[in-house]
Amino acid sequence: MERRARQPLLELKLFRRPSFAVLMAAALLLQAAAFPYLTYGGLWLQTVLGLSPMQAGLAVMPVSYTH
Repeated sequence: MERRARQPLLELKLFRRPSFAVLMAAALLLQAAAFPYLTYGGLWLQTVLGLSPMQAGLAVMPVSYTH
């Protein structure tokens, strides 16, 4: 769809540049590692610290705004 659009959101020619492609792959890996952290962090807060699910969710919520 991006190839046919008059004004694409992301110019696909950028992926031909190795530096851009590596940067995008690194960003994808970083985001893939950040999201499970929120889940496991919330579970840790509940099991180890004994917080309720609501308390654990509220404790983890500020971390989600930084990503």
